[in-house]
Amino acid sequence: MTQSKRFLPLLFVIPLLIAFGIVEGMWTDRWQPPVRVEQAAERLKGLSMTAGDWEAEDGELDERQVARAELAGYIMRRYTHRESGVTVSVFVACGKPGPIVAHRPEVCYGGAGHEQIADAVHQKIELDDQPPADFFRADFRKSNAPVAERLRIFWSWSADGEWVAANSPRLSFARYPYLYKVYAYRPTLGADEPIDQDPALDFLRVFLPQLREKLFP
Repeated sequence: MTQSKRFLPLLFVIPLLIAFGIVEGMWTDRWQPPVRVEQAAERLKGLSMTAGDWEAEDGELDERQVARAELAGYIMRRYTHRESGVTVSVFVACGKPGPIVAHRPEVCYGGAGHEQIADAVHQKIELDDQPPADFFRADFRKSNAPVAERLRIFWSWSADGEWVAANSPRLSFARYPYLYKVYAYRPTLGADEPIDQDPALDFLRVFLPQLREKLFP
């Protein structure tokens, strides 16, 4: 074997390693200043405790959960409608794209004993004076609890003000220095509850424009 043939495989391997390094660097935010993530997380502070006719109560995560999920910032709230008394819980988080998309409801809630009943489906949410928001929706149940629990969860991500339920979020958001995700969830009586009457959708139509104004001024 000649010397040129001996090194021929390297001509193919080296470009692959370089390409992998570039993607991995984007994914881990290696080449983005951390302050950008911190500044994005700061925008969550001061978000109004009211959204239309909905009023919020703050909640907190355990510090170990925050560290494990690599969150730069978050809010966790339960909103109650003034007239009907219906509640919708909300979780909004900010961080580097990698960790933010890694912890999806099927992972987070699955670890807590909730079983996803069916595949997630796309849910379009019409907003006033803004493009429609694209969310995932899925129903979960926890059968091993003393009383069976059911949850309906809506979730999506945004890096630029537009909420996108990306089928391949790792690739879709890898180029951004930071990413937000939002969950909205509420208990249900069963998976057959009509979606067009779900109060979580009414809440999101009011909440998302307010959230966008705060996060993407």
